[in-house]
Amino acid sequence: MRSRLVWLVLALSVAMNLGFLGTAAYYWRGWNQHKPSHPESSQVSESILHKELKLSAVQAQQFDRLRTDLQKEIEGPQAEMRKLRKSFLELLASPEPERAAIERHLAEMSRVQSRIQLAVADHLLAEKSLLSAEQRVTFLDTLRQRFEREDHHGMGEMGPLALPPPGERHGCEKAK
Repeated sequence: MRSRLVWLVLALSVAMNLGFLGTAAYYWRGWNQHKPSHPESSQVSESILHKELKLSAVQAQQFDRLRTDLQKEIEGPQAEMRKLRKSFLELLASPEPERAAIERHLAEMSRVQSRIQLAVADHLLAEKSLLSAEQRVTFLDTLRQRFEREDHHGMGEMGPLALPPPGERHGCEKAK
């Protein structure tokens, strides 16, 4: 029984960590389809990024278009992932979940999460391609700092299931 529990916990941990990068980047940048508790906070976040990168008006417009395109692209996979997470928890709650069923479910979750992660990676590469060499350095440093800040908040091990509801993440900056 203990061995079975260890494998179950390990499988869940792997699934959560696979989903971490794409989902975390999605939330860090404010790409979620839910409105924040303060409507202007998403605009403020984008405005801060635009200022950090010293984007021209044309670049800012291109960034906004890319963001809108990404939101549309990942809307379906995100809805699918929410359903898969719900059914996965139902599977875990069953009296005697079958190992093969858990593996199949985790594999499907990984496939969907990979689609989201690839879309986010493509998006970040598209944004990066619009930047000058100096802006690219700032862009990558900003992403690196956000990843590190989230790691300090305990996100590294828990993955996307640990994310607070949309809107509650805004203003959650760690003092340095």
